[in-house]
Amino acid sequence: MRWLAVVYALDTPSREELQRAVEPDSLLPGEDLESTRFEDALHWHRVYGELLAVRLALLTHTASVLRGVTDDAFRDANVHQRLLHVQVERCRTRMAYWAQRATELAAPLGQAADDARMGRVVEG
Repeated sequence: MRWLAVVYALDTPSREELQRAVEPDSLLPGEDLESTRFEDALHWHRVYGELLAVRLALLTHTASVLRGVTDDAFRDANVHQRLLHVQVERCRTRMAYWAQRATELAAPLGQAADDARMGRVVEG
């Protein structure tokens, strides 16, 4: 349970981490939108799917907790809710990108497999 250590860690996020959290177009460390590897597309699609699930769970939980707080607490906590909504949209957008990228990268792989099955030799 690797995540338990992270959940209870009290270290302050770096500026880069905070910036990435609020910028809809920011990339995760190691993410390369120009990658030509099918495996990379699958990996990043899965990563954003996991992040989306976590953020949706946080939104659901915090929405139920916020029903019982004072107006002052709600105003401050609502900022975090809005940030989570931005992050959810970023995850959805990035998942769609990586799904499309995987489809694009799989097409040549599928064609090569078809060619091999049909006994065609592809030079290149």
